Amino acid sequence: MLAREIPRRELGERRERLRTTAAEEGLDGLVIWSRGGPAVDYYGDVLYLTNHFPPISSAEPDTELWSGRSYAALVLPVRGEPILIVDLPLWEPESVDVVDVRPAMHVAVGVAEALAETGLADGRVGLLGHHVFLASQERTIFETLGRRIDWIPADRLLVEMRMVKSEAEIAVMRKAGQIGVGWMASMMDAAVPGATEGQIAGAGLKFFAENGGIPADMDIASGPMAHELKSRAAIPTWDPGRVLEKGDLFHVDGWGSVGGYYTDTARTTIVAGAPDAAQSRIIEGTIALVDHLIEGFRPGVLCREINERGIAWLNENGFADAVSPPPDAGRDETLHFDKWPYFGHGIGLGIEPPWLTNENDTPLQTNMVLAVEVYLSTPGVGLAGFEQNVVVRDGEAENLTRGLKARWWE
Repeated sequence: MLAREIPRRELGERRERLRTTAAEEGLDGLVIWSRGGPAVDYYGDVLYLTNHFPPISSAEPDTELWSGRSYAALVLPVRGEPILIVDLPLWEPESVDVVDVRPAMHVAVGVAEALAETGLADGRVGLLGHHVFLASQERTIFETLGRRIDWIPADRLLVEMRMVKSEAEIAVMRKAGQIGVGWMASMMDAAVPGATEGQIAGAGLKFFAENGGIPADMDIASGPMAHELKSRAAIPTWDPGRVLEKGDLFHVDGWGSVGGYYTDTARTTIVAGAPDAAQSRIIEGTIALVDHLIEGFRPGVLCREINERGIAWLNENGFADAVSPPPDAGRDETLHFDKWPYFGHGIGLGIEPPWLTNENDTPLQTNMVLAVEVYLSTPGVGLAGFEQNVVVRDGEAENLTRGLKARWWE
């Protein structure tokens, strides 16, 4: 786990910074919720502060035997020691940087008891993790305490802290990025005539799992469905039986976690051949635009200014339709920059802010890590995607996915 590479003192410093911010907000303490198990998307806050990941899969959320499986909660008083509530006695004492760890068959009951013990039940309590805090868990807390708590939304208190990475975090992400390079390369190498999308996904998953990765998701599409991000709206979203043919347009976007930290890349190719002129236009466009966006990364530049840089490039290079498709455009013609111009997002312990959108005034800061992605499409040709992971530096941005080819036909 992370504590082998993230210094324990850094975990404590994060909690102290959060306590200070909470106190400045007039809060008496915080409750931080996270979900783990096989869903590697919302574990970040508790892992960031304690180095604990809940490893158990969720079952029925409420039974007589247990509730809150795959959840963990940190009760963090502004004054007093933190209490970590876990769903089973499964944590790594040598890694988790909290002394008071309490297993609970019913996680919400354990949280309620910790709130009563610390006096926070009668104070001003900030709640982080609204996106995974179940109504049933809130009800259990209220019933256990015999009263309601007026939670104060506090997710924003960790947003800026998590956006800017320490050098120790970047070292972990550098390794994750290179494993992500191998993951993507395994899938691209497997995209040959006669292979199925399922076999391609399997080739990537084999490499990723063997190197310590766990996927969050993969967008795969090819041939007649190459105009879509995903081959289908089903489980799985790739078509396991779809056989690739020579000349098919094929694209894949894969994102997942290595040691808690994300890698996220996308590539597009032509199966067993080079792109024709129409295919080359969109594939080369994605590569050139991502490079152009990254060249504009400097501390202090606003996210919306990066977005404006991208829109200007699209207009100047004949992709104006990517900004304003015709009102009667069908699905094949609707590009990804019409209603929500978007060129990427932060990554860390998940997919996270900042977002490179046209209304985001967040300034880039040194040691922010972003996945810079572009998708372009042409009616009758398909959709092409390209994505790189970079660290904002005072000078040139650092590419965490260096070594991953841009053109698979060369």
